[in-house]
Amino acid sequence: MKKLFLTVGIFLFSASAFSALAPEFQNIRDIEDMLRFLKEGQNIEVAATINSIDLDLNVIHYGESCKVFFVRKESEHPKGWAGPAEPLVKCHIECDPQNP
Repeated sequence: MKKLFLTVGIFLFSASAFSALAPEFQNIRDIEDMLRFLKEGQNIEVAATINSIDLDLNVIHYGESCKVFFVRKESEHPKGWAGPAEPLVKCHIECDPQNP
């Protein structure tokens, strides 16, 4: 009986440990969020002159010296919640004043 409770306990507590996305899958979701930004709205200039996507900083570099910054969508999760990160959303765009 003791082994049964121990086994059930391990399965219950290990489920939350595995509910977060692995980094490679989270990176794919982040790239998809950034690509969705490029496809939607009036972002033709960004899409036409894209230079690189920085997943460490969540930034698209485009044009001469412009950057689109992304942040995680804000949400409330209960304490101890484990799961995939919220999607990326555009925060702001910066361009070097000398190269708009």
